[in-house]
Amino acid sequence: MLSCVFLLLPSHARAEIKVVATIPPLHSLAASVLEGVARPTLLIRGARSPHDFTLRPSDVEMLERADLVLAVDASFETGISRVVSRLSGRVPVLFMMQIDGVKLLRVRGSALRSIENIDAGEHQGHGHLDHHAEGRGNELATARGMEHFDPHLWLDLGNAVVFVRDLAKKIGALKGVEPQAIERINQNAEKLVARLNVLDLELKAQLAPFRKKPFLTYHDAYHYFERRYGVNSLGAVTSGAHSQPGVRHLAEVRALLKSGGALCLFTEPQFPPKLAHRLIDGTAVQLAVLDPLGAAIAPGSGQYFTLMKALGDNLASCLAAK
Repeated sequence: MLSCVFLLLPSHARAEIKVVATIPPLHSLAASVLEGVARPTLLIRGARSPHDFTLRPSDVEMLERADLVLAVDASFETGISRVVSRLSGRVPVLFMMQIDGVKLLRVRGSALRSIENIDAGEHQGHGHLDHHAEGRGNELATARGMEHFDPHLWLDLGNAVVFVRDLAKKIGALKGVEPQAIERINQNAEKLVARLNVLDLELKAQLAPFRKKPFLTYHDAYHYFERRYGVNSLGAVTSGAHSQPGVRHLAEVRALLKSGGALCLFTEPQFPPKLAHRLIDGTAVQLAVLDPLGAAIAPGSGQYFTLMKALGDNLASCLAAK
């Protein structure tokens, strides 16, 4: 005769913590925080753009059933803004751009910047990640008015630390989360912070030799990464993921590349390479790839680390060749 044993949870306990993250970097950090407790779900997979993706009925249902939704900002993941407003008060949403303590940088214009040696003292990368809020200048702000700020803030490891710790608190505050789960989540968060500190030191050492070497990017998505590590970006071909560069701006970019003012032009997998190849034609400029989302990297706890290391490796590899 078989005997069955049923594990009965207290009526107030959560059988499962349902966390949904919009983009791969946030999903990756959440997967590390929730390791051994729950598995977060990734909403926007592969090369789908956060700016204009369309929610399927199954996506809407998943968001409605979530205990917590993780996003950058409604101005970034525009496809979820209407659903999120409908869920207001029923499903909590943690917007990374609205967390107290994150460093925000203002959106830059399309004008090219002059070649300059950026002083390390201007950058947030000089200290331990826990000191991310020091040294605020004109470009740094915590004031809200998000349309004026660059949304790619996960590319600053200091912001990742703030997000991780706030995420652990938000999950721990959910009704019915068991004390053992909260303890594990807090331990995971502190282990993750330690790993992020190590990665930050590695990137500083890797990129320090290339601070004087100027480059251009196709899409102006790397402001946070550039500022943290003091690398010398002169601007971008296009200021936004869906904006088209004007003829005058393209002529300025072409002139800069022909003059040897930039050593590398970094494009992205999401953009067709035809224009980039045309811009560097007849010049000594090297073409390489950066991806701020890591769309081709397998989702999971290692995705964020692979993404950030790839940014450092690709920058260093191209600039070292010159």
